[in-house]
Amino acid sequence: MSITVPSDFQYLVLFTLLLAGQMVLLVVLYGRDRMKLYPWFSASIILTALKELVDKLLFERISQIPFEFIKNALGVLTVFIGLGVLVELARKFFPGVTFMRRLIASGLITLITATVVYFWGPWTANGDLGFKSQIGVVNLLLVSASHGEQILLPCATVLLGVLVLFVLRHNRGFWQSHTVKIFAGLTTCSLMFLVMRATAQTIAITANAHGMTMKEFTQIQGMMDQLRTLPLITLIIVQIWWIYSLWNEEGEVKKPATKK
Repeated sequence: MSITVPSDFQYLVLFTLLLAGQMVLLVVLYGRDRMKLYPWFSASIILTALKELVDKLLFERISQIPFEFIKNALGVLTVFIGLGVLVELARKFFPGVTFMRRLIASGLITLITATVVYFWGPWTANGDLGFKSQIGVVNLLLVSASHGEQILLPCATVLLGVLVLFVLRHNRGFWQSHTVKIFAGLTTCSLMFLVMRATAQTIAITANAHGMTMKEFTQIQGMMDQLRTLPLITLIIVQIWWIYSLWNEEGEVKKPATKK
């Protein structure tokens, strides 16, 4: 997940906490032999850590176009890995479901998600996107990465969460499984992303509709910067939850009492 934070000090603190959490989480996944069970989820943590490191190490150290290309290309890759995580978790949630039912459910989620992405702008002008120039390629990657990470993945995650709760919420041992705990963290981050983006766009539209003084502009800019930190803080908290949950074994499924 790609998040922008306002100040250098805030960035350093949050970046350090995020990266430390990712390293500890990977140690837990490997040490407790969870990587074999959740390879796509493990890959997503590795890619997120790599993306944050690249952003930190290359920012203002190479020219702008190559930096944006690398950063946004990793963002697009993050979206594909994130979709793989959802497929991985969905297969664990519904192991015995027929192919046709899986196809119908995935098609419905894809249709709703694609509709939300299409109508939820803003989109760059068509002339700025494409493969005819370096700027066009960078803009195409930027739009794909931002809409994928902040709208497509969160929306698909929330929709899958609604389906899982509707079908499996009464199953014995459901709330104690590692799969549910991983997915609960992903859903929490996704909801925060959607709320953050919707709120930021509402503030921006309202501000642009009225004339602003420099002081008002500075205040709104500060508010937007603080708003963008919320998904990152949420992700740090969720990582702590994952570390704790995945370190412990799954709770035992209570068996119904039998009459003698």
